[in-house]
Amino acid sequence: MPDESPPASIDLDLVTKIVAAFVKRNQVAPDQLANVIAIVFQALGQLGKSLAELAGEPKPAVPVRRSVTKDHVICLTCGWRGVMLRGTSEPKGRETSIMEIAGEAAC
Repeated sequence: MPDESPPASIDLDLVTKIVAAFVKRNQVAPDQLANVIAIVFQALGQLGKSLAELAGEPKPAVPVRRSVTKDHVICLTCGWRGVMLRGTSEPKGRETSIMEIAGEAAC
């Protein structure tokens, strides 16, 4: 951790309690203690920020062009493969995906 003064919004007493509880229940090498403190400090500093700010631009699990194939469809959110159902009551030549039947993706 640099020699900067911490922002006023981060409670150092809370950082101390969290690190002490973690070290009490887990083996931490003395040289790794500074990393644990820095990670907890950084995590508490990110509280209150929106998920969009932290995550940035979402990326699909697979390229869009590869998400629909002859035999299956792939969810862009989680990468789940839905098998295409054949022999349904739809008109001939029309296949229905499991995602269309369920109404939503598995994720």
